[in-house]
Amino acid sequence: MVEAGVQAATDITGFGLVGHLLEMLGPDLDARLQFASIPVLDEAFDLVADGAWPGGSQRNLISLRDSVDAEGLADTQLKIIFDAQTSGGLLVAVAPEKLDALLEGLRARDVEFAARIGSVSEGAGRISVE
Repeated sequence: MVEAGVQAATDITGFGLVGHLLEMLGPDLDARLQFASIPVLDEAFDLVADGAWPGGSQRNLISLRDSVDAEGLADTQLKIIFDAQTSGGLLVAVAPEKLDALLEGLRARDVEFAARIGSVSEGAGRISVE
């Protein structure tokens, strides 16, 4: 990540993807995510559909929902982006012109899941998910 010029990174833990992304954005940036690009274990969909959705995830949804535009998502997809489970995944911010170098470097180091999940622009600290 250092070689590629990563600008910021965090591990996705109890505040879920949405919570950590909002912290990285601050009040002056917006993010646009493509849900289909977010690496999600297939079993996560089954677990959420079966009602396995912990209290921390519910609290994330309640406290952060007003900062997210995700009307096109199914209920299980919405719950997954607010999920409080520790995933071990990293959320990384890198300039668009450095993205290919980052992805190539990660793949060269046998990182199994590395994907561009969205983009950042000037804004007001909001996330939209398509």
